[in-house]
Amino acid sequence: MGHTLTERVQDWLGDVLHRLGSARAPRNVRRWALHRSARVRVHDWLTGVLTRSEFVHRISRLPGLEGELVLLDIDSLKMCNDALGHERVDEILRRYARAMEQAAPGCWIARLGGDEFIVYVPRDGDAQGVAERIRSLAVTGFAAERAEVLENQPPEGRPPLTATVTYTRLRAGDTLAEAVRRLDEVLFRLKKAGGNAVSEA
Repeated sequence: MGHTLTERVQDWLGDVLHRLGSARAPRNVRRWALHRSARVRVHDWLTGVLTRSEFVHRISRLPGLEGELVLLDIDSLKMCNDALGHERVDEILRRYARAMEQAAPGCWIARLGGDEFIVYVPRDGDAQGVAERIRSLAVTGFAAERAEVLENQPPEGRPPLTATVTYTRLRAGDTLAEAVRRLDEVLFRLKKAGGNAVSEA
């Protein structure tokens, strides 16, 4: 996955804040800038969940690659952007991220970019249950917005503002890249079949 425009903006903002925190800046500005710089690099600027780089960093520091991963993609978000506008879609992403945090306590949630999120479920967790709850949240949480989109845009073969979700257990010898590739392949098949589904990878 290449760097998105959002991620490049995050990197730029982090660099600006880091420079503001240099010794030449007033002490109170340095303190604020260094705090904001750390947060920008750890948390996604829009949703507040982890950034992709922080997620990878945390996974790399686990004593052993155990547990499960959940990968999800919000269906037909471009259609929603066209019908509702970017500001309302940004708010939908924020609401969905907050709802996911409540549905997956004790898990790490990161935004990979755009409409794609990943969740790390610890070894004693239930990735299938997390995946089902996340899919259900999209179906039930955005019914009004979905109806509004469908009034303004012809359907693209799958309902908007649903979620396609896949999950996998981390296996002996897995790397994070291999596990995500496995998830991506299943996610692609599910999306091609219509989305709004959950499957194990």
